[in-house]
Amino acid sequence: MTYREYKNLDALKPLAFGNRKLIYLHFTDEETRKIVFRDITMGDVDHTTIFDSATVTDYRSVVGYFAQVIMKELRLVSGYDVLYCKIKEFITSSLYTTPLHLCCLMT
Repeated sequence: MTYREYKNLDALKPLAFGNRKLIYLHFTDEETRKIVFRDITMGDVDHTTIFDSATVTDYRSVVGYFAQVIMKELRLVSGYDVLYCKIKEFITSSLYTTPLHLCCLMT
């Protein structure tokens, strides 16, 4: 019988992932109205979201989306809260060449 065995999600250390860091790009208001989401593993376009000018964007929705996709791909049934925090930590500390303050980006 084959089964998946996962370590404790809390043991993930985003600073130790060894990923190549990206330069944070700034976009105009018009450019941020159309957001393209890509598959995390393959890079293919998953879906595109177009916001109207009345839509309030929030980083929590984006972090939550990635947490849900990862949970689905790994067939995890619990641990959303821990995974969400790890993804947020990765984005703020390990994804870009300079630290990011998510709460200040979309206000």
